[in-house]
This record gives sequence, C-alpha cells and structure tokens, in this order.
Amino acid sequence: MKKNSLIFALLSSMLFLAVSAYGSNDLKILRERTFTGKALYGFMNGGSDLYYEYDFAELKALDVSSGGKKFSVELYKMGSPEDAFGIYSIHAFGFHTRDTILDYCNFSKYQMQAAVGDVYVSIVYETPCLGVNMDAVEIARMFINEEVKKPDIPLEVLSNANGVTGNIKMMRGPLSVMNGAPTAAHYLDEVPGGALWKFQENINGDYLFLFIVDNEHYLKTVMSRIPEPCLVFEKKDRVLFKIN
Repeated sequence: MKKNSLIFALLSSMLFLAVSAYGSNDLKILRERTFTGKALYGFMNGGSDLYYEYDFAELKALDVSSGGKKFSVELYKMGSPEDAFGIYSIHAFGFHTRDTILDYCNFSKYQMQAAVGDVYVSIVYETPCLGVNMDAVEIARMFINEEVKKPDIPLEVLSNANGVTGNIKMMRGPLSVMNGAPTAAHYLDEVPGGALWKFQENINGDYLFLFIVDNEHYLKTVMSRIPEPCLVFEKKDRVLFKIN
C-alpha cells in the first residue's frame, strides 16, 4: 500500500472511532467515496486539472449528518503542506471570517475551508451560518491533525503581507496562475516548475510577486521579462517584483 493511501486508511479508522465518541450529536456517515490519481476527473470533471498542478494524491469525499443537519466533507491530500495551502489559497474568496479557529481557514455562509498540513479541507453545509460554523469545525477535527507541519510560506511574503487567507496566493502552474495572478502569466510562459507567490503588502498596499525556482535558467528567463523599474530584488533562487 502506498504511503498516501495508508495515511488515509488510518484517517478512516480514526473517523469511525470519532463517530462513536461523537454519538451524542448523532453524527452519521451517509456516503463515503475515495478518489486517487486520474479518478479525480470523475468527481469534478474539468476542474481536476488545477488540483494536479498541486500534486494531488487522494480525495476522501463524505456526506454526513449531525443534529439533523447535512454536511459535504472533502479532504484533498496534496503533495506537501505548501501544495495544500496553494490549492486552498486559490479557493479562498467570498468569506466573512478567516484565520480564527485554525491557522489557515475561512468561513462563508455555506462553506468552511482550511489548509491543515498536506490536506485541503472543504465542508459545505445546507444550513446557512453567518459566523464560525462550529459544527463544521468539530466535524473537520475528526479528520485532521492540527499538530502537523505547517506550510513553509517564504519569510519575504509572510512578514510583509496584509493578512494570509484571501491575500497570499501560491501558484504552481499555468492554470493556477491564470486563477490567482493572471496579470503575471506572461512572465512565467513556458517556464515549468517553481512557485509563484502573490500578496498585497501591509505598508502601501502594492501587490508583489515572488517567484522561486531551483533552476538558474528558468529564473533568468523570468527575470529577463521583468521591466527593471518593477524589480524589487533578486537572489540565487528567487526574484521579487511588482506589476505596474
């Protein structure tokens, strides 16, 4: 059994133990499905290509009920905590509350999202909630380990950004760049690999872009496309720039 599948199998076992402990709230699993590899196409049609850019490994999709309320739970195991944060960052919009109960989470009227370790969590609820949906939080905590490794957000980003969720976005390929930073797409055209971080800084509100890649040729290609007035700094494996 592959490591990713083994981890999710252990999570499933933990889930059934949690269900027993949570019996007073009448938690029931109505349906459970697992998707690995290219099978994700069958779950979300064309939208799966975006997940593959973030090294998608496995999805557990469950329909559950608790206290007479129904929830759709989706747990996406990605290649790393950075990948899980990346796919989360692309989906983080339209929320009313962020980064409260968990380090990286958000709540909208009908959905909770979070990035915890290498798992992106989405919980959709039928009953609207204008605050933190604690039912969704408790359900999420049955599946996730809050002590896992956090994403390695570059210091240049984290120390200067005006908030995380809804602001910092991490992109791994052309689809995620077009979703998260379309104005920067031509800088990375035909440049494979690496990661593009976009954030609004907390001083003057400028949007900045940090491109990191462990390939000197690719880095020089991107740098050659950046107008000199837009270049903030360059280092061995990264370049920080803005777009006028």
